[in-house]
Amino acid sequence: MKEKHEILVVDDDQDMLSGLERMLHREGYAVTAAEKAEDALRILQKKQFDLLLSDVKLPGMDGIELLSHAREISPRMAVIMFTGYGTIENAVEAMKLGAFEYLLKPLNLKELRSTIIRALSQENGRASNAAETGAGAPIFSDIIGQSPKLMDVLSITRKVAPTDTTVLIQGESGTGKELIARAIHENSKRSSNIFVPVDCGALTETLLESELFGHVKGSFTGAVATKRGLFEIANGGTLFFDEIGNISLNVQSKLLRVLEERVFLPVGGTEYIPTDIRLIAATNRFLEQQIKDESFREDLYYRLNVVTIYLPPLRERREDIPLLIDQFRQRFNRKLGKNVAELSDEIVDALMEYEWPGNIRELENLIERLIVLAGDEQINLTDLPPSIISAGISKSQHARDYSSHHEAKKKLMESFDRMFVTEALRNSNGNVSQAARSVGMNRANFQRLMRKLGIKIQ
Repeated sequence: MKEKHEILVVDDDQDMLSGLERMLHREGYAVTAAEKAEDALRILQKKQFDLLLSDVKLPGMDGIELLSHAREISPRMAVIMFTGYGTIENAVEAMKLGAFEYLLKPLNLKELRSTIIRALSQENGRASNAAETGAGAPIFSDIIGQSPKLMDVLSITRKVAPTDTTVLIQGESGTGKELIARAIHENSKRSSNIFVPVDCGALTETLLESELFGHVKGSFTGAVATKRGLFEIANGGTLFFDEIGNISLNVQSKLLRVLEERVFLPVGGTEYIPTDIRLIAATNRFLEQQIKDESFREDLYYRLNVVTIYLPPLRERREDIPLLIDQFRQRFNRKLGKNVAELSDEIVDALMEYEWPGNIRELENLIERLIVLAGDEQINLTDLPPSIISAGISKSQHARDYSSHHEAKKKLMESFDRMFVTEALRNSNGNVSQAARSVGMNRANFQRLMRKLGIKIQ
């Protein structure tokens, strides 16, 4: 079972503090609360946390000073600062001291959740890996998400990275196999040496053989000079074979020799050259079936398949889609000099319904396209491709087949919610904050439920 992330929350506003504490507990985090910076520092001296979430304006020592001291105690802990009195100077100072993000009150809970997840997946992914490998490289720097399936992938990645073990990464096209391969390399003892990706599907057999092993002058038509191969160039580093299922049986045989004997023979050469490389391979094919079809060597398969990492398609980790959307939106805003706002819930819901046959690559390309074409810095539902809109309509039509049951259930739930909210307000004499606290809800969420039900305080 995955351990809970530990979060330390600091705020002198007791209502705000308890509200954040309840919200984070509901999100599955382990939370410790403090009302003063001095108390937070004492807690940090005794316990390690994944994230510090702190107000800037605090009695006594302020949040910026707390951040400075916290960085000395726990340099790899992620930090998010928030304040109702935001200034550019404070934001700049917080970022200089290593804060992941600087948010303004009143906090947007959707934005806060997204920021926390991004901070934990990027900052603490690096920290936990560095603690295990002794390396400071950011193992998860470009890998966004916190779904259970992705966390399983990152757990294996973290364990295998510091070794020299051969890794086989399996998954559909566009799932991010090269990102995982680079993460393994960046956190290995070879990280200071070269990482060389090889697209096995883009080269003919002759060209691939020459690229991998090199050739001597005159070994074939067009070989006007001796050329070093990638096994020689990548010596001491990592070779990443993308779509290894595409290579011919002849090249497979020579690759097997390299893995077994750690030497290779250039095309047309007569002397073997030693090589010290780590091999990571990736495929979107079923190599076991290729073995049955006699298009892939069984002995090579077992050489490659020492540790297997399976990358799930995007449709199996839909909870990561909103995070990826926001990450790509911010990236392309910076790249294109645009200021496209966050996508509406309606658009995000439509993207969540789509099956994404092209996986993360397809989503990334779509977000870039939407931002390029966004004329008024706002993306509308009608801007989405027809295939995505029709997918949502199709699911809606399917859902209507069960409308009678769903409508009955909806009415029953609305009746319960109305009774629930009305009773809480009655017991608190109409005090919304007190009513929210009494039922363990955040005040903003409680008010949202009131608006949804059309309940107003007289």
